Amino acid sequence: MRKELYFIFVTLMVGMITSLPYDGIIIFTDSIVSISQVKLTPSDLEFASKNNNLTKEKDEDRASKLPTQAMCGQRKTPSFRILGGSESRLGAWPWMVVLGYKNADQNKSSIEWLCGGTLISNTHVLTAATCATKTGKKVLTVARLGELDLDHMINDGAKPLDILIERIIYHEGYDTQKYTNNIALLVLKNSVTFNEMIQPICLPASLDMKKVEKSHNMPFIAGWGSINASPQNNEMSSTSLMEVQIPISNLTACKQTYATYKTVIDDKVICAGYPKGGKDSCRGDSGGPLMWSNRKQFYLIGIVSYGFKECGHPGYPGVYTKVTSYMDWILDNKIVFAIDSPKILNKSHEDISYVASKLPSQDTCGKRKAPSFRIVGGSDSDLGVWPWMVALGYKDKDDVNDSIKWTCGGTLISNKHVLSIARCLDNIGRSLLTVARLSDLNLNSTIDDGVTPLDVPIERVIQHKEYNKKSYTNDIGLVVLKNDITFTTFIQPICLPLSPDMKNIDMGNNLPFITGWGKTDTVEETSSSLKEVRVPIIDNEYCQWMIYRDVKGVVIDDRKLCAGKQRKNACQGDSGGPLMWLKEKQFYLIGISSFGRLFCDESPSVYTKVSSYIDWILENI
Repeated sequence: MRKELYFIFVTLMVGMITSLPYDGIIIFTDSIVSISQVKLTPSDLEFASKNNNLTKEKDEDRASKLPTQAMCGQRKTPSFRILGGSESRLGAWPWMVVLGYKNADQNKSSIEWLCGGTLISNTHVLTAATCATKTGKKVLTVARLGELDLDHMINDGAKPLDILIERIIYHEGYDTQKYTNNIALLVLKNSVTFNEMIQPICLPASLDMKKVEKSHNMPFIAGWGSINASPQNNEMSSTSLMEVQIPISNLTACKQTYATYKTVIDDKVICAGYPKGGKDSCRGDSGGPLMWSNRKQFYLIGIVSYGFKECGHPGYPGVYTKVTSYMDWILDNKIVFAIDSPKILNKSHEDISYVASKLPSQDTCGKRKAPSFRIVGGSDSDLGVWPWMVALGYKDKDDVNDSIKWTCGGTLISNKHVLSIARCLDNIGRSLLTVARLSDLNLNSTIDDGVTPLDVPIERVIQHKEYNKKSYTNDIGLVVLKNDITFTTFIQPICLPLSPDMKNIDMGNNLPFITGWGKTDTVEETSSSLKEVRVPIIDNEYCQWMIYRDVKGVVIDDRKLCAGKQRKNACQGDSGGPLMWLKEKQFYLIGISSFGRLFCDESPSVYTKVSSYIDWILENI
């Protein structure tokens, strides 16, 4: 009843509470040193001063390695006003993780929940190195997700998920005495399925921290730590998840505050807390998140590291590991971001991790955000049905009006890359490939189709080095966009066929799809409206000897696919476009439209088989 009365009180008094001063409330501060709950002494605290600023060029490269930025950091439960020092609510912080430890000397399997962490992918938790190393007899064994109150006797509606920790990666520069580089990654034994109560937070890959620090939008902290300003060693932490909003402190002032403790306060840490004290992280909150909200998405900007011996002491803000200073380290550890299965490509674990770290979230890619509908052969498409579809635009060198001709297609595979064929990346005659158009339906600008297309300049193109123009072998290429893309309802990446079972698909009656703005008849002009159709896969041997045997030099081997039938086929103008297969409500790019007969309405077309080029794709993005 206590929780219900509190919530009613908050609801009735929310207008008044926002104007009340924040005095006298102590929330979870953490002057943590080790899992054995020994407090840090001032002489123990020191941070490295080596600068690790992120460059703009690196920022642009990072987004393709992170979970879907349009989906991360969002609460799936209804939002509500957060008040200082209050108990949290179910689903409010779906990336919150509590870390459990077993005592090596005790036979009983009881768990002590001593640290926090933050879910950043479906296999990784970010925390402080102090939570992961030198923990004495207490062994870090499990991560709990989707929890609210750790007291199992309390019915809070949560259905927590406990996942064993497979391995720990702590920063190689972490100093157990000075607590420099206080950051670590936990690799979960099993991948997590995201739901309303379990979601990854966004990492600040390109977040401007100066903007954050100057913003009036204060960050949040959350945790199960002590709510006592001076916690004792044997004191129990809060069983209920607590939350509070605190301001970022001036770094120069913070440095002066900790000057007598031989502490180095530099741009690798964030100081946060009220000058009057009273609200802070405390013992048991170590490793937990400092979160900043921007446009309804939360970003992990800091990790609870240490503080003054008395939590929430006036004039002593808490100190947090600054996540933007460690983005290189996080990504260099080859994180598998939201991959469904670790058994990909039959490679080693390290290679697999590297592969997955370069792709968008495999849990959310290839999904339509717009309402789906029944697709019939040869019909006009509808808005948002193929959100990864790209039209490639070419400018004529001699055209003084700079008009664009949409000659080829492509498929969005990340927020920076479009996959097409090598032939489309050559300059076609005097036409230069200059722009990629996303989120379009009808290329005729005079037709109101309800879309707002996005034109992105092309920074560079990457053709397969062994592309042969005569045999059409290795007909594949990557388009690197000049600007990063923000995914929306109408712009989404497709999934790549990573797992071994995608190399030889038994489609049965589940025929793949093709889409494009190409010709709908051999003698007609290309279509301004996006078309779609389902096509059958044709046996390669039959395709080679019965259909293309008279075409000199053409090779149809296991790096290609044949698909199509009379009146249902790709045609001129569809080159570079996708051959897509639907599996469990997600679309996978299995082929790229490469070439066909002159009369395209009579014979199947040939597609570059994407699964044969996964290594090449990942090496070049």
